[in-house]
Amino acid sequence: MAVFQKVEWSDAAGTLLKKAMPPAEMSWLESNVKSGRLGLYRHEKGFAVLGCDDEDLVIVAMSGRDMIDDVVRFTEALAYLNGFKKIRFHTKRPGFFKICPKHNFVFREYVFERFL
Repeated sequence: MAVFQKVEWSDAAGTLLKKAMPPAEMSWLESNVKSGRLGLYRHEKGFAVLGCDDEDLVIVAMSGRDMIDDVVRFTEALAYLNGFKKIRFHTKRPGFFKICPKHNFVFREYVFERFL
């Protein structure tokens, strides 16, 4: 069984999570982990950042190698223990369209932006 340990923000976490987050959002991620609003979890293969929004457990970011199966099991257990109704995440990575149905995630929306 994979082990996840809640940890403090570190340079190692920041370096690895840069692969999962747009550069402009890294300071937001770091400050929210440091303030305790988001939780940073270390896994033998990488890191995951989790948060909550109403009834949802949110996978904010994750980066590492071959950890999706373990992250899904961990977040599912955490969600059940804490009374969340759903687990969700947002991604720009097209490969997740193939991976997500295997884990019973369903596609919900496209997001369009217009920069001013």
